Amino acid sequence: MSEEKLVAKILRSLPKRFDMKVTVVEEANDISEMKVDELIGSLKTFEVAIND
Repeated sequence: MSEEKLVAKILRSLPKRFDMKVTVVEEANDISEMKVDELIGSLKTFEVAIND
């Protein structure tokens, strides 16, 4: 499976509390060029911020 498809699937499968971050990622980045590792790092950072 390609990186692009994995990134899209991950974004679709996130819980509602990540909706704001999904929108930001989709608008700010070219998802077709984004790597899964980049997305995971971004999501982890966001999760730490919302849990503080």
